[in-house]
Amino acid sequence: MTARGGARASLELALAEIEPTSYAKQLIDRPILMVAATKDEIVPLASTKALYDATDRKPELLWLDAGHITAALHIVKIVNRLAEFHTEK
Repeated sequence: MTARGGARASLELALAEIEPTSYAKQLIDRPILMVAATKDEIVPLASTKALYDATDRKPELLWLDAGHITAALHIVKIVNRLAEFHTEK
C-alpha cells in the first residue's frame, strides 16, 4: 500500500483490526501463556516481542526452537505446558 503512494498512517489504520497489539488491553489481569517459535517464517520475532511488551503484565513465553510449521513437532511439549498452565491458574 505504501509502495503505491499510500500514507503509513492509512496503512496502520487499515491493519489495526488484525494487529494483535491492538487487543493487548483486553488481556489486562488475565493469565497469559504465549507460545512462539524462534525461527518463525510467518510471525516475525519483532511482532512476538511487540505483543509481549504491549501487555500490562508480562506473559509467560514458551519459546520453541522451530519455525512456524515445524513448531508442530513440539506438540507434546506445547500441550503439556498448556495443561499445566490451566491447572495453575
